[in-house]
Amino acid sequence: MASRTAFKAISSALQTEPEPLIVHMSSLPRTPPPTQPPSAHHSPVDVKPSIRRRPYVEIPASSRAPSFTRDVSDGDLLGQRYKLKRTISEPQDPCRSTQRKLSPATDRPITPKNKKDKSTFIPPKELVASLISHVPLFIIDPPPHARCIVTRRLLLEKYGVAPQTFLGHLKPGRTSSLNKRMVALPQKRYNPALPSQPGAHGLLFSMRHHVVGQTVALFVKEGSQALWTYYGEYKGVLCGKVTKQVFIDQADEVKQDWAQKILVQKSDEYLSVKARIKLRKCGQSVTDSNVKNEMDRLKTTPKNRQDLGTRDIIDALVCGDEGLEIIRLECVGFDHSLVEDIRREGLFRDAFEGPLPELTETESGDDQLNFR
Repeated sequence: MASRTAFKAISSALQTEPEPLIVHMSSLPRTPPPTQPPSAHHSPVDVKPSIRRRPYVEIPASSRAPSFTRDVSDGDLLGQRYKLKRTISEPQDPCRSTQRKLSPATDRPITPKNKKDKSTFIPPKELVASLISHVPLFIIDPPPHARCIVTRRLLLEKYGVAPQTFLGHLKPGRTSSLNKRMVALPQKRYNPALPSQPGAHGLLFSMRHHVVGQTVALFVKEGSQALWTYYGEYKGVLCGKVTKQVFIDQADEVKQDWAQKILVQKSDEYLSVKARIKLRKCGQSVTDSNVKNEMDRLKTTPKNRQDLGTRDIIDALVCGDEGLEIIRLECVGFDHSLVEDIRREGLFRDAFEGPLPELTETESGDDQLNFR
């Protein structure tokens, strides 16, 4: 009974509501709120009393870091931030695929601009001497006092010579004093036995018979720049073919380069070579009618369906079934009107380099063979 009575007393005491505490505002002391100066970005209303701000502490000048005279730009800060991020994110011992090697520019391999220097066809000196040493030297009268060097763009815009072609034509009506003529544009890196300078004789290794028996204006590309030098008027004379032993002695780059050249050319001379190789490969007889029919078929067949490769071309040249044509270029004239026309138009490109050396009899012989 005593415990039940005590429980009821405690329950009644808990259910009784406490009297509210009434405080009159008039009895509290009036203290003015702290005044803060308004900032440029925030108004005094935005300042919350719950935010605690650190008091400003003046750092002595002796404890400050030394200042630099150079201004720190945003790019420097971004660069420092990127370096810090890279340092934190990258592992200390990176693997081979992610490791960066900082080396000077001189340690990097330099790729030569002229990638086809190794693919130059080098004929034997004895062969060149036997083909051009007996040809009488042509004397240019009056002698040219400077080299006539032009760009290929000039030959296209002024004289109508198509770009990226070995043979072209000077169109009639382009100038008042010039007539239509054929133009040959070989490169010395493919034919090192070309004439050494205007008036000298040389050799051309090609399968283009258009220059044989014709007089052409010869423009030669001597270096790696797209500049062409006028050498004079030349006549092509067919001397024979390169023997299989001479072709075997060439470097592999030379064989591959010539095979690729024969494979992609579309002129009739190169098509006839491919037609004969294809007939031999298929076991058919190499007759004129079969060669003509095969040439017509190759003209309409895509390259990837011709069933011919560079290996087939190389095998035919190594076996002696086919051979590169040897064409002797004999100087027969020099068109001073063409040189004057180019000079009058102001289209010389570094043409006046001083007087040319006088030609001697050896220019058509052994002195010209130092092309290695």
